Amino acid sequence: MPPLRTTLLLSLFLATASVMQAASPALAELASYEVGDPLAPQLAFEKRLRAAKSKERAATETELISLIAAPKTTTAAKRVFLHWLGWIGTKKSIPTLTEAAKNPDLAHAAVSALAALNIPKSDEALIGISRSIDSQESPGLSIPGFNQRRSDLDYLGYNYPEATRIESFNAIGQRRIFNLDDISNEFSASISALESAELESFGSSGVSPADFEGINIVSDTEFIAKVSPAEIRTMLAIIVNSLRRTPSEEIAPLRKIAVGAYAIMLTKTTHPVARIETAQALVTLDPVNPALFQFAADSDPRLRNVIACGMAVSGNRNALKILSSRFADIAPDTQARMMRTLATALATVSANPAALPLIERALASDNIDVHLAALAAAGSGGNQTTVAKLIPLLASEDKALSAAAFTALTQLPDYDGETNAAIRLTNVTQTIAPQILRILATRQDRDSFAAAMTAATSPDKTLRAAAYEAVALLVRADDLPAILSLDAAPNRREWSKALYAAAALHPEPAAVVTLLQKQLAAAKPADRPFLIAALTMVKSDNAKAALDAMLTSPDIDIRKETIRALSSARSETAFELLLARINAATDTSERLLAQRGAIDTIDQLTLPANDKIDAYRKLWQTADTQETKDAIIAAVKRIRGSAAARFLKEITPSKK
Repeated sequence: MPPLRTTLLLSLFLATASVMQAASPALAELASYEVGDPLAPQLAFEKRLRAAKSKERAATETELISLIAAPKTTTAAKRVFLHWLGWIGTKKSIPTLTEAAKNPDLAHAAVSALAALNIPKSDEALIGISRSIDSQESPGLSIPGFNQRRSDLDYLGYNYPEATRIESFNAIGQRRIFNLDDISNEFSASISALESAELESFGSSGVSPADFEGINIVSDTEFIAKVSPAEIRTMLAIIVNSLRRTPSEEIAPLRKIAVGAYAIMLTKTTHPVARIETAQALVTLDPVNPALFQFAADSDPRLRNVIACGMAVSGNRNALKILSSRFADIAPDTQARMMRTLATALATVSANPAALPLIERALASDNIDVHLAALAAAGSGGNQTTVAKLIPLLASEDKALSAAAFTALTQLPDYDGETNAAIRLTNVTQTIAPQILRILATRQDRDSFAAAMTAATSPDKTLRAAAYEAVALLVRADDLPAILSLDAAPNRREWSKALYAAAALHPEPAAVVTLLQKQLAAAKPADRPFLIAALTMVKSDNAKAALDAMLTSPDIDIRKETIRALSSARSETAFELLLARINAATDTSERLLAQRGAIDTIDQLTLPANDKIDAYRKLWQTADTQETKDAIIAAVKRIRGSAAARFLKEITPSKK
């Protein structure tokens, strides 16, 4: 008698097996399934099927084939079984699937299963379903010269419903079936849904290199003249997808064939859309093809734009040379479009010197639209030699032209400082001198800083304003003494920008504090707030001590200016100094000013919620007016968390 442990384990195993068998019903039990029945049995079987080994899958395939053919199996169950054949089927399932595709109620499930099977016979079956043996109906697209072959299935000897054939064409396109054969008869100008599906499938698939050579036959003028735009689009797609499939070492001769086909299609087809799409394909593959420039002055602006823009952005030196030499033959609207497209392209890649002659031709145009577009291109693709052509335009009475020249000069590529030097050394009139300063400052030409400092003392208000802007843009770490030597009055906004930048960049905080304190001692009242604000930007104990001393100045105006500067600083040091001043202030207005600044400072600081609550708690202890209390309550309400809720409960008056 087996030990008790063994007996228990055996019983547990048998019980588990029984449960599993119940959870995974026999396949025959599912043959009576109807829509609306519980799905649990199907899901259990699917789980079992996914985990099945190859031997079990083979047995299941055989049983599925038998059940699909059985008259008593419901249509709903057959759809499910066909779906499962798409998972586990082999070439053994192909006849069952092609037969099921004849039934409109099962066709979708059958074609979907064929599309899911990764076996060659499935490709053949899909092609066979897509065809018709009706001699009155055209079975395919006409691209003369492709090898004419017949499938072993010989159209499966059956005319499938149109909806089923459309589904098969869609599956063919999705599977990218390579060997599409028997592309024999051409469509009429009116494309049906079936024909459209066939076109898309052929275009998605491409053809083999052997068939590809047949594209040469498109030189048949009569053929090209009568095909529809959809067929042209398909031929383009076939060529593109065939090239993508060809190994790089074999692609050169096929590219030559493709270029020849594109050129013939472009010159022989008459439909506007077909010409545009063909031109796009040709200019991508061969931007200097002679066929292209025949249409650069075409009456259709879309066609000529596609060609001119494609040649311009190709980067091909010869294409750019052709456009430059024949620039006058191109319509002005296309010239403008071409230059705008070139400007965008050059802005995203390194400038191409070969584009410069074309840009200069456009800059000489009398057409304002072309000229403006050329300026945009010059900003992206010019160099130091372009400077002399752009600077005179700054004085143009046309504001749009002047602004475009200014933008181009600020964006002009600089090679080893040559462009900046060319701008800086150009002799300019007093009228455009301010713009030159702004351009050089925008370009961060540090060599212009000295000139900007000199111009900042000019009696010319316009030049002086530009000089202060340039100083603010060009300031560096060691420029603080120079900035402090400038008179702030002409342009305090730009002077303060330069002051703050120089103070923040200076590597020695102690030296900054010394310079600012010396300046403050003799500062004009109007300059003092800016100097104090600069002091708050210095992170050092010396700066903190200097600010603390100013908060205790006998001059209340100095104390208030310091409080305002600290309130704008939004730092932990600023809060510490403001809190100390609140406790020490005897003047009510000064105290309120410091309280308001401290509340705003805490609100802006990046602190944990609990730390903010601690800071507001300290401020609450100093709050002696309802205005201050209300401001603290409003600030605390913006903080989330239990600590804020508890503090609000403490400080908010309870409602009786």
